[in-house]
Amino acid sequence: MRLIMSGATRPVPCVGPDGATGTDLYLDADKFRAAFAADLPTATTRLMQATQRPFSAACFTDTTTAVAWRTIPSWGLVADTDKAIPPALQRFFHDRAHARHVVEARGASHVAMISHPRSAARLIEQAARATG
Repeated sequence: MRLIMSGATRPVPCVGPDGATGTDLYLDADKFRAAFAADLPTATTRLMQATQRPFSAACFTDTTTAVAWRTIPSWGLVADTDKAIPPALQRFFHDRAHARHVVEARGASHVAMISHPRSAARLIEQAARATG
């Protein structure tokens, strides 16, 4: 993920809730659509870019101590044109989590839940029926 997104991010120093300094990452305006939401209309991605929340650079180095997928059933959605998380890596994550069902969203970017809402909603409904 870092290799794909690194050319599209802008680092901004920040202070965390604990007072420690860190780095927030924003997607650059001119690269936002291609890197994050290429399957959405330009007007939509302009609004998304202008109102984006940053993500922490620490996400690339933090160590995970517990993972929910080991004890909670999983379902998955693969966005097959995602530039933020490569589809092969998404499939690996779903396989590792023993996902009960995986949906392939053809032509979907990283925001498949927005560009392919019916596929995402059906998957959520399926998971809810199976666990509820």
